[in-house]
Amino acid sequence: MSSTKTKRQTREDLRNAHQVRIITDSEEGVATKHLSNGVYGFTYAPAQDGVPLFQKPATQSYEVHKLRDGSEHMLCYVSDADQAKLDSATDAVEVTLYPDEYKDAVNLISVGVSRVASHKFATSRIDGNYLKILLNKE
Repeated sequence: MSSTKTKRQTREDLRNAHQVRIITDSEEGVATKHLSNGVYGFTYAPAQDGVPLFQKPATQSYEVHKLRDGSEHMLCYVSDADQAKLDSATDAVEVTLYPDEYKDAVNLISVGVSRVASHKFATSRIDGNYLKILLNKE
């Protein structure tokens, strides 16, 4: 489930599929590695070690899930072209991820953080707050 195509599914659909709950007040601001499994929250720094999660989504923040097995996933939107790259990848592939729908990035996906080969260590903060990232094949 590292990069599951979920075109036209909602965040709520993925929360249910991942069996996660929003973090509590006492968990807010805590790094994902120190959180219980089965939770989700929001951050501006997805796919980084020790990323803190918050209860309320801020403008253009990424939703991160810590699944029951302890794996971390980020919910992102990709364009049809990047979705096709992910679907046909035989090796690592570079894609552009967005925290919300932006222009032609309308496909909601769940990306396993363990797939991240490399990325710019900051989001863009412009043009939809995109993140250029190299993902290993599933």
